[in-house]
Amino acid sequence: MAREHDCDPCCLTHVRIPWVKKAVSVTAPARAVLWALAIAHADKETGRCWPAITTLASETGLSRWSVSRAVGELERLEAIEVERRHHKSTLYTICFNKDPASFRSSQHPEDVVALRTQLQGMFVAESTLS
Repeated sequence: MAREHDCDPCCLTHVRIPWVKKAVSVTAPARAVLWALAIAHADKETGRCWPAITTLASETGLSRWSVSRAVGELERLEAIEVERRHHKSTLYTICFNKDPASFRSSQHPEDVVALRTQLQGMFVAESTLS
């Protein structure tokens, strides 16, 4: 039986991208994972996805361990909900109804700014391919 989520789906990419960009206070790895989950994987109607840790590691350039820690951070900050399913993939739900400006982490601000610049460059590169 599926449990109900507090997260409202957000189906428009032009809303998702600014939402992720507002999450500037999370650690650099968490921001990279949030970017991958919210932009590359989340279902347009439900905000849910189930990428493997290996997939997220490959997409973000992080180690599997760093991705796992980033997922834990995002879950603690209530940016995502994580449902660990026995013998199935983990289900992630992006909490688009939460204000990303309220996400607070202990990472140094200069690290966050550096990743933000890198991610913006990645987005610009991807948008020119489409």
